[in-house]
Amino acid sequence: MLVLIELTPSTDMLDYASYSAFFIEQLQAFECWLKFGVGKKSPPQQLPILLQVLLSQVHRVRAVELLARFVDLGSWAVVSALSVGIFPYVLKLIQSCNTKELRPSLAFIWAKILSVDPACQFELVKENEFHYFLQILNDSEVNARVKIVPAYVMATLIYNNYKYIRVI
Repeated sequence: MLVLIELTPSTDMLDYASYSAFFIEQLQAFECWLKFGVGKKSPPQQLPILLQVLLSQVHRVRAVELLARFVDLGSWAVVSALSVGIFPYVLKLIQSCNTKELRPSLAFIWAKILSVDPACQFELVKENEFHYFLQILNDSEVNARVKIVPAYVMATLIYNNYKYIRVI
């Protein structure tokens, strides 16, 4: 005897599906902007939404990779990202997320931030978040080429900052 049960999706399931679809569409739009809209030198509309997506574990890897591609466009892109409030998001990511697949992109984002706004060093040292970059440098499984960016971040932190040398 075969019994078929009709399942009706709950409101929570529908909300999550539309929520998830919204962020997927925003990530796709951001990626399209990276491919075709770069020449405008103005940030895409989806940049603030991308920052929210960074907090979602489901879409985090893709969001971090897209953000890394965005800040790689130049200092104007880094300034745009900082102006919409990227700093606390990427600080939280290195505090709470030690996923190996995110390490290269997060280190790259931090290198770009520090190259444009050296004042951001203070938070990394104050919160002892430089350990994140030291972990990458000390990880024997990490390719030597991947270690270049965290080495740059560490060099940036201690360059002409003798008080930081003592802390680090």
